[in-house]
Amino acid sequence: MATGDWIDVNAAVLAAAQHRAMVVESESKPDETTLRFELLTVKSEQVTVNVTRSFPPDHSVRLSQEGPIAMSIEVKVGRFGDSKREQELIDDIRTRLGDLVGPFTTKPLPASWGGWGN
Repeated sequence: MATGDWIDVNAAVLAAAQHRAMVVESESKPDETTLRFELLTVKSEQVTVNVTRSFPPDHSVRLSQEGPIAMSIEVKVGRFGDSKREQELIDDIRTRLGDLVGPFTTKPLPASWGGWGN
């Protein structure tokens, strides 16, 4: 589980993927409560990330004003899975979601993550 702003999920997944030497190949929205990302590692392994919220967004409220919500994050690395790398990616997404919570309080990426955004 993670807590954060739904509108920040894309940015959190992108930053976490970059930190783990992965790229986002595609993003889809199977339904109103799920975002799915297909990633690729430097070794050409397929990675699937599903982020799910427990209730659909309230369309009378702008997503940027909805506030933090609980989300579940599921990750599968490669054909057979890799629990260590899956947990690392989940932890990175959770960390970045926490950094992005709230209006205009975005923290830079942790220095240990390297790459852009520092």
